[in-house]
Amino acid sequence: MAILYGIFGIAGVATVYLEILPPIVAALCATVLPFILSTVYQLVFSPLAKYPGPRLWAISRLPWAWHVVRGDLWQTFEDMHRKYGPWIRIAPNELSTTAPEAWKELYASNPLPIKDPNSSTPPPNGIHSLFTAGGQTHRRLRGIFVNGFSSKALRGQSPILEEYANQFIERVGREVSKSATLDIAKLYGYVAFDIITDLTYGESIHGLEGDSSHSWIERYYIQSKVATFRNLVSHFPPLDWLFDAVLGRLTADKRMQNFREVGRKLDRRLQLDEKAHGREDLLSPVMGRVSEQPGRDQITKDELIVHGFSTVVVNSQAVTVVLASMTQLLLTNPRAIDRLVAEIDGKNFKLAREDINVESTTDMVYLDAVINETLRIHHPTPMSLPRVMPEGGKFVAGHHLPAKSIVGINLQNIQNAPDNWVLPEAFYPERFLDETHPYFDSRFQQDKKEAFHPFSIGPRNCLGGRLFLAQVRVILVRLLHLYQLALADNRTPHDLWKRPSYFVFEPRELHIKLHKRPDRF
Repeated sequence: MAILYGIFGIAGVATVYLEILPPIVAALCATVLPFILSTVYQLVFSPLAKYPGPRLWAISRLPWAWHVVRGDLWQTFEDMHRKYGPWIRIAPNELSTTAPEAWKELYASNPLPIKDPNSSTPPPNGIHSLFTAGGQTHRRLRGIFVNGFSSKALRGQSPILEEYANQFIERVGREVSKSATLDIAKLYGYVAFDIITDLTYGESIHGLEGDSSHSWIERYYIQSKVATFRNLVSHFPPLDWLFDAVLGRLTADKRMQNFREVGRKLDRRLQLDEKAHGREDLLSPVMGRVSEQPGRDQITKDELIVHGFSTVVVNSQAVTVVLASMTQLLLTNPRAIDRLVAEIDGKNFKLAREDINVESTTDMVYLDAVINETLRIHHPTPMSLPRVMPEGGKFVAGHHLPAKSIVGINLQNIQNAPDNWVLPEAFYPERFLDETHPYFDSRFQQDKKEAFHPFSIGPRNCLGGRLFLAQVRVILVRLLHLYQLALADNRTPHDLWKRPSYFVFEPRELHIKLHKRPDRF
């Protein structure tokens, strides 16, 4: 009897298992099998399977996402490029390259590959700026704003820039009178913010005046982090919808407050009679072109608000980071700062307020080399510029890339690749000098200068390059003309690489000691 009960028991258990087994098998087939097949395809049969890189990155975008969250994606890419070469696979459908020839073919060719839509943060109010727009909208907006960034426009804008450079030096003087040590990065942020808000909105927030202080640079960096995370989740729907729903609700009031404030500033600027006030700024080409509907050569008020806000964010952060990075690099490379100060002294500037201006600093060759080397070794936005390959694919630097695959150049990586540069991690402004210059160093003739495009190229390149360079030149020259600088701590250039990046490098304090040059006061 016991044997029979045992047999019936086993049969019952078997029946139960037979009933539940098919759903389990079906569930496994629905989840595990597609993953296995996808993995095999990505590693063996995909057109991108021939490109090197970690296998986990080839089958999933999760490793990429992890390093985006950590803020060290550019550093991880740099390590991968040094290990695998100028072409690496960073996602199932995406490559990164440090081949200099790729610049023209990705960003200035015909047909022009489109910008990867997942690399632009969708505007929260649905209104695009020049930074996020594509197609005809981008061409219309660029056509409206381009004249505000021309050489002619910069000459008209220079009095505004130079006035805030005066205020910067005055603020430095007040700080030095209280303490010989100060956070120069904070003051760089103040002057950068005052300049770009005045040029963009028609008025600044007066950050340099008196002993006032603000944290707008830090606030905008937080917005850069949010934008970075929004781009990340766009690769993982429906997380993008959830992100927008939650963040949109939490920040709706603050965003509307910001837009209203910017709108009020722009209204005041648009009502100014330029000829009567003798003023030229970034809005001058827009005057008379603001309408309710976006026409062929017209812009709406909402577009103007969004673009103005974006311009202030990008310019203020880039100028602040580059000035702070350049100061740290100069102060840890005595050869470079001695040569730069010698060039400044050789100009025989008498009065900083009148003599050191946008025009008088444009022909300073070693200064430009210092700026270029800073941008090369530590670009303020160490981000990639991904493009989607057109139907039929496209040849890029001798590689035929399939349609819909994504390929990009990371600004930091291509400018630090050992294949492109001699001593890539060393700070040598001399590499950007002509061979007729007395400081020319023949070691750097092997550099592939065609890899260096810090403002990108083509129809989506950065319009603000001239304005950026003018700000950096005037501010730094005025400071070094009047003061001797030294680091107040034991930082090394390597500290620059330790900070995280979310579109831009995280702003950090930079404490320096300043001593008045006796022959300048």
